[in-house]
Amino acid sequence: LMIALLWLPAMAASIPKMEGEMLDKTEVVYPRDFNGKPVMMVMLFDQDQQSQLDGWAANRGDLPPDIKMIEVALIGDVNGMVKFFIKGGMRDQLEDDKPRLARTMPYFGDADKVKKRLRIDDISEVRAYLLSPSGKVLWQGAGDYNGQFQDIPSQEDAAN
Repeated sequence: LMIALLWLPAMAASIPKMEGEMLDKTEVVYPRDFNGKPVMMVMLFDQDQQSQLDGWAANRGDLPPDIKMIEVALIGDVNGMVKFFIKGGMRDQLEDDKPRLARTMPYFGDADKVKKRLRIDDISEVRAYLLSPSGKVLWQGAGDYNGQFQDIPSQEDAAN
């Protein structure tokens, strides 16, 4: 039995259940709220990575139209007052960009669990994940955006 277990394929990387609030104050639970569609989740780990994240966000139009993009700031567990100030600061930065407020979530849950499930061992740059409706990783990228979205097929094309 022990030998047979060694031959089982490794479990696919996926996101754990992630509960939070988008900057437009919409409550979300991922992957449930993917609504049966794949999602491009672009994740930053440090405020110094904002320009990398902005590059991915500015090019979301390169994604197939049936793939929604969300931005996640992986912050981790902090107390209520700190959450309040972080969310307020992020909202202030994006106040004129309502669509971006609706697709951006500061995540205050278990950051280590997210990193473990996505097999993230280097947080020095932005990470992008194309996730299935159930949260499994279908594709991933990292660092600066340089045309990677153009290689991603639409959900309809991928089914054929």
